[in-house]
Amino acid sequence: MSDNLSKKELFDLIYISLIGTKITIINSKNKNLIGLSGVLVKESSKLLYLDIKGQIKRILKSVVEIEIEKNGKTLKMDGRLLLFTLKSRIKKLKWRELFSVANFQ
Repeated sequence: MSDNLSKKELFDLIYISLIGTKITIINSKNKNLIGLSGVLVKESSKLLYLDIKGQIKRILKSVVEIEIEKNGKTLKMDGRLLLFTLKSRIKKLKWRELFSVANFQ
């Protein structure tokens, strides 16, 4: 899944916009997607929009494992970690932080 990522790298990928990042699909339930590579131009709650040689391809996040080139590093992760929009992922993070700080007994 994302075993080669540090906590900070995982945080950066999930909670910071990846628009403009080069993404390669390394595994998928849909075998036709494997090997596709392009620049992320848009993201919705369930889809990645990749610019592949001037064509925009819509890719379901839930069925792919992706490789991301960022800061000279190549990082692998499951697309399901990117489900929902960036705004929704950030809101969920804030709620998790709130509940981890609060001591409910």
